[in-house]
Amino acid sequence: MDKLIVKNFGPIKDICIDVNDINIFIGPTASGKSTVAKLIAILKGLDLLGDLKFDKFLGLLIDHNIDFEVEKTTEITYFVNDIYWKIGLGYIESNNEFKEDIPKIAAISRYGNGAFDSKNETLLLAFLNYFSTIPDHLLTNENDQDTQTRESKREGNKKHLGDLFKEAISKLGVSNPIYISAERMLISSIGDSLFGLMKNDVSIAKSLKEFGSLFETARRNLKSFEMLFLKAKYEYSDKNNFLTLSNGLKVKLEKTSSGFQSLVPLMVVVEYFANYDRLIDNFFIIEEPELNLYPSMQKSLMEFIVGKINLSKDKLIITTHSPYTLTTIDNLIQAKNAFELHPELKDEIRNTVPENLWVDFKKVSCYYFEEGFCRSTLDFETQSIGSSNIDDVSISLGETFDKLMDLKYHE
Repeated sequence: MDKLIVKNFGPIKDICIDVNDINIFIGPTASGKSTVAKLIAILKGLDLLGDLKFDKFLGLLIDHNIDFEVEKTTEITYFVNDIYWKIGLGYIESNNEFKEDIPKIAAISRYGNGAFDSKNETLLLAFLNYFSTIPDHLLTNENDQDTQTRESKREGNKKHLGDLFKEAISKLGVSNPIYISAERMLISSIGDSLFGLMKNDVSIAKSLKEFGSLFETARRNLKSFEMLFLKAKYEYSDKNNFLTLSNGLKVKLEKTSSGFQSLVPLMVVVEYFANYDRLIDNFFIIEEPELNLYPSMQKSLMEFIVGKINLSKDKLIITTHSPYTLTTIDNLIQAKNAFELHPELKDEIRNTVPENLWVDFKKVSCYYFEEGFCRSTLDFETQSIGSSNIDDVSISLGETFDKLMDLKYHE
């Protein structure tokens, strides 16, 4: 489990959070949720880890629209196992002995595309040896006189070495951040005009540009996508995004409801990239997945996202204001809890919540942000994320209603 410490940066005064496989950030508007989510995207990504320089960090803050002043008292530290990188005014320090080689390591992106060839074999083996012992049978015997035999063995070992590489690079803390911003609806509403604006270098937040590029890659490769819980089919053809609805009507995405316009780009990107075979895991960071969605749709969307994450073994952060989103995740946790306590009831539990959606409580973090600080909401006794934390306003509204009803019928 990773750990992030931030002191005196933007809206954040002092926080320390565990970064787990699934992370939920809740709290009032402008409490620092998105700032922390964007910091994690920066600190986990190759843009910074491949070039650990303070000026590079400042540039990435601008790109993510969180370019708050780095002060003398600012400290940002990220831990992955025993490795750390620490950022303060004018410096970045790290104890990672492979920091100079990260750009070359990152270039080994597919084990089926030369991940174990003569150009990077020495680096790859040194990197793997740093983190784990490589079984002898996975190594090529360079004393083999038969070149064909040697190359055949090497080809056969690529996948095994690739698996080791994937495990090792995750220990190093490198990931591929996929930031899905709350402004994603612009992708749908202005269609391909966005890509024209990007080509002409019109001022648009870089995080939105990057999401636009991800959406472009995903739609060109998927071409079509059955969105089962929407009872709709997405298609990309003739440089247009179409939805075929349950009644057979085919419409352009920009002419659909705001809910569809927010939902479809998110789902297309998750559908494509969560299935993309890569050695470096994705880290999906999704702002307010509930935007413009009816409660039942929020539930279905979260189940779609969690199902994909469970399958791909990628990581996830969501920032949310929705009690429905939290309750959905809590139910998925409780399904796993119920099975661990009563495995004999597996069929009944699966009939209530499909097994591919179960979430392990030990792999979840949930934090409530307020006034520059945060606290974990996890309830370890019930193994729950404590979804009621976000719905205090409903309690307050109910109390107000009860008081008014008492006054209304006062005798």
